[in-house]
Amino acid sequence: MSYVRSQLSIYILFKEKLFYRIFAGGLCALDIVLNHPAIFSNMGVFSGSLWWRDKDQDEDDFDESVSRIMHKKVKQNPEFYPWLKFFF
Repeated sequence: MSYVRSQLSIYILFKEKLFYRIFAGGLCALDIVLNHPAIFSNMGVFSGSLWWRDKDQDEDDFDESVSRIMHKKVKQNPEFYPWLKFFF
């Protein structure tokens, strides 16, 4: 947010900061909010590319339940801020 404020000369303090994106932008939005949760009060991912995996589905040890990158990132860090809710 400091970059946005410096580039756009915005110095207003907003009560809430929302981040909503779709498709691959939704994947990006989720990653940004997960890494900077204190900045945002709400977010939405619509039709996000949450299917991205760290293994190809044709690999022998592929497991759909553990290969989705963002699902794994959320599940491995249960100490997110309490206002962040995830529904898969």
